Amino acid sequence: MSASPRRRLASRDAGPAPVLLALCLLALAPGCAGRGLGAEAAATVLVGDQVEVAVRDGWERVPPGGSIPAGARVRTAASEARLELRSGELWLGRNAAARVDPDGIDVFRGETLVASGGMLVTRWTDVEVTGEGVYRLSPGVSPRLAVYSGTVLVRRPGEVRTLGALRQIRLATHRLPADGQPLTYRHDDPWDQELLPQAIAFDAEVEQLRRGLERQYGTAPQPPEFYLDFAPPADAPSVALLASTAEEIVPGGAFGPPADPLVVLFVADAVSEATDQTPQEAAEQIVALRQAGAFWGLVATEFGVTTADLSRAVDVAQVRRVGATGAASAGRRLPRRRRHARGDLPLFGGNHPVALRGFLGIPPASAQ
Repeated sequence: MSASPRRRLASRDAGPAPVLLALCLLALAPGCAGRGLGAEAAATVLVGDQVEVAVRDGWERVPPGGSIPAGARVRTAASEARLELRSGELWLGRNAAARVDPDGIDVFRGETLVASGGMLVTRWTDVEVTGEGVYRLSPGVSPRLAVYSGTVLVRRPGEVRTLGALRQIRLATHRLPADGQPLTYRHDDPWDQELLPQAIAFDAEVEQLRRGLERQYGTAPQPPEFYLDFAPPADAPSVALLASTAEEIVPGGAFGPPADPLVVLFVADAVSEATDQTPQEAAEQIVALRQAGAFWGLVATEFGVTTADLSRAVDVAQVRRVGATGAASAGRRLPRRRRHARGDLPLFGGNHPVALRGFLGIPPASAQ
């Protein structure tokens, strides 16, 4: 007997990004979705005790396990709902409404998330979305489409755009933007917490690291030599690139506060060890993503970098810093690690090496 829908979607023990992985498998595996649907049904309610379906004389409550007829209009009230479709899954946010057919979804209002195996068409006003993946449609004052995994096609009359994983597109403009922007997420959003827990954890780690750097090095601009003391001995990110991430550049070339450029340097070092890129190449892409609005967690997810990788990069950078002032360990390299494909969403670790523990204000293990 298979696990219950709630357990299948909410379990955090199934491996990397378990909820997102479960949705992808549900949408893509033949015969995995729609197993309980009858010939007349378009969907089955998996989760939600306030799901209503339109009937001739009003609205009728549909309990978990109940069926939604093909072509029926459904709505939610103060809680969300999750529906199993023939080729995927549909999440409806609070006070959302949609029409559900076996091969399509018409969104009328409210947040909607779709896991599609490629057979579903999602429509909102004059926008149509197709493709294999997990994507979120957010109507409202600033409507957007965000893709968590897979690739989708976004169509409006006379326009077609391809949107890949971890990208979003705004839908309020007269014409669709030519390119997608980095996906934005909210730390307090329940769906983002389920789908991108590792990215949110990375953001928290970076923020804690920044505070530690500010405590240790202050906020005053520092000369280029200060940053180069932390950099790898070869192919280090250029001073000009690091300076472009600083809030202030003063006469003489000093820039800062040092926390942001140092975080770029540390993450670039971690990305370099996870890929075939040099630290300079990695830093160029990181800076471009950040300037486009990417959160640090999305940058990490994009390159398959974990909080454990960041910890190791910071630790080695601190060793370089000590080496630059006279220690014999200058130029030490990070151990090579397994490379991740984009969107691999690895699990994050919580072990902080010695130097990073100092940055974060964590006492040594012997003192705990």
